[in-house]
Amino acid sequence: MAKRRRGAERGEGTSEERSGSLPGESIEQYRGDRDFVFALARGFSVLLSLSTTRRHMTISQVARRTGLPRPSVRRSLHTLERIGFAASDGAHGFYLRPRVLSFSHTYLSASPMALLAQPVLDRLSSATQQACALAVLDGDDVAYLARSLSSPIIAPQLNVGRRQPAYCTSVGHVLLASLPAAPLRRYLAGVRFYPFTAHTIRSIGEVQNAVDKARATGFAYVSRQTGPDLCSLAVPVCDRDGACVAGINVIVHGTVLSATQMTGRFLPALQRAAESLGRELPSNAC
Repeated sequence: MAKRRRGAERGEGTSEERSGSLPGESIEQYRGDRDFVFALARGFSVLLSLSTTRRHMTISQVARRTGLPRPSVRRSLHTLERIGFAASDGAHGFYLRPRVLSFSHTYLSASPMALLAQPVLDRLSSATQQACALAVLDGDDVAYLARSLSSPIIAPQLNVGRRQPAYCTSVGHVLLASLPAAPLRRYLAGVRFYPFTAHTIRSIGEVQNAVDKARATGFAYVSRQTGPDLCSLAVPVCDRDGACVAGINVIVHGTVLSATQMTGRFLPALQRAAESLGRELPSNAC
């Protein structure tokens, strides 16, 4: 525990850096699975630990972030370097190579949802004059699959591939609201909170209240959860079978609008966009 606290103090364990991570301790749960390839899982754990918030990482830093033994980390980094997914500058550590983009390119190119969402998002952005994006629930996070290209506002929070905790995002709330009772209970039991701002949700009760409200109203609003001047509004996207498969949001950056202002300005356009995309989506569009 002391090592983890020291790592967090050095910026090696923030919530954003943990999003999408694969800790060594989670790999160990498959110890009884004879077909599970632990070397492969450890390699992905190391790959995911090379964060964009820390351009170069040493073997020791990767070991602390993943919880894996240093020898395993060293072998994984050596292998990733040899096959072109990572590189080392010798002095400051390892970093990712552009070849890792092949994973996201392959997924996005084959995803009907991302492809169909693009014109919808561009029209929504033009109508609202705000940044907007499409996201799905992936584990404990929301992952952004597409964003408007015509937005007059550059919102790094919505970059394709970006991950954010579901508990403190509007799109996360509408997606959590679509979960059956048992998966939602499991999520709430395992959620870890990180104070992005003084207003960030910090308790299971607050998450449950936000999810209940999103389920009742069909939309979710958050303000100053991940940044001091950010507020957003989201609605679910349902496929032809009525299953919630994604969420669309509008984010306002630089000024904080109330829930009444956000819904009055953007909710009708958001709902039309979600309905338009939903009509085009086949079943199992993810």
